[in-house]
Amino acid sequence: MTHHTLSPTQRDHLLREGDVIFSSIPNPLYRRIAEATGSVTSHVGILFRHEDGAWMVAESKVPFVRYSTLDNFINRSISGWHVIRRLRQPLTPSQAANLRTQCDKRMGLLYHTGFRYESKRMFCSKFVHEVFRETL
Repeated sequence: MTHHTLSPTQRDHLLREGDVIFSSIPNPLYRRIAEATGSVTSHVGILFRHEDGAWMVAESKVPFVRYSTLDNFINRSISGWHVIRRLRQPLTPSQAANLRTQCDKRMGLLYHTGFRYESKRMFCSKFVHEVFRETL
């Protein structure tokens, strides 16, 4: 696995609202997710700019859906490991705003440790999937 470290300034110039960020959480619950999927990845969120210009991550984590700072999100990952991906077709400003609205609608929903998709509760991949599905 290749790991490139960027300074916060370099990172800020490369990121776009709506980018998807993956990480690897050392918590036993999340480690089971990584093992079950055969991936180093065990958590996912969506990047947005805060009104003060800082990067935030919309995520479903124990105990509920919330926004976290990008640094907090990265620092929870094993050795700071993370990968950022985006859609092939960049989001329009309108789509990015709608994506943010869909995230906002889910803030505060409880986390589902049983990972039952039909539940009203959220888990990280369900959260990201639903938000993109509703937006696009």
